[in-house]
Amino acid sequence: MFEDRIDAGTQLAEKLQKFKGEKVVVMAVPRGGLPIFNSKP
Repeated sequence: MFEDRIDAGTQLAEKLQKFKGEKVVVMAVPRGGLPIFNSKP
């Protein structure tokens, strides 16, 4: 896990180094999560 948001960013940057120079898209879930649709009333 991460100590804080800075640690999380640092670890992510290290993992993404292998993609340097390539066109990539990084998708993330924002703090608090995402709303989930429930079709049942």
